[in-house]
Amino acid sequence: MKLVFTLLFFCLVQTESYAQNEKITAETIDNLYVKALNNRFDIMLSSGYTSLEPTAESKRIKNKQVSNRYKFPSSDELKTRSLQEKRTIRLIRLGHKIISKDTIDINFGNVGYTAKEVKHSAGRIQTYIDIAVSCGGTKGYQPSIRFVYDKTKNDWILIYNSSIVTEN
Repeated sequence: MKLVFTLLFFCLVQTESYAQNEKITAETIDNLYVKALNNRFDIMLSSGYTSLEPTAESKRIKNKQVSNRYKFPSSDELKTRSLQEKRTIRLIRLGHKIISKDTIDINFGNVGYTAKEVKHSAGRIQTYIDIAVSCGGTKGYQPSIRFVYDKTKNDWILIYNSSIVTEN
C-alpha cells in the first residue's frame, strides 16, 4: 500500500512540475502577435502601411521587431488624421484565443474609425468618434493564424494562416 501511495505521490509531483512549465505568459502572447503580423502575406505584398488599433496588446508589441508595414497610432493621432482626411481610417484589431496549453489562435479584425466634428449653435465644437467592427462571417469561428507548441523544438510553430489559404 505504501508503494502505491509513493508512486501516486511521484506521479502527482511530476504532473504538477510539468504543468508549471507550460504556463502561457503575456510575453509568449506578444511574441506570437509579432510572428503573426510578420506572416501576414496579404499585407506584406500590399502597398503602403497598415495601422493597428490602439489597444493594450498593440502598445505592448509596439517596440518589438514588427515589420515596418505596420503603424501604431495613438487615439489622438487617429482622430486628427480622420478629421484632416475626412474619411474612415481602416485599422486592424489584434486578439487571441487560447485553445489549449499548446494551441493559440491569433485573430485579426477589421475596424473602421471615423471622427466627425459637429458645431453647435452656441459656437461649441464637439467631436464624435464612430467605430465600426466587421462581422466574422457565417462560417463560424475561423482563426486568422494558429500556432501549436512543438515540445521537441521548444518553439511555437505556425500551422494555419488564413491570408494564404485559398477557398475551393
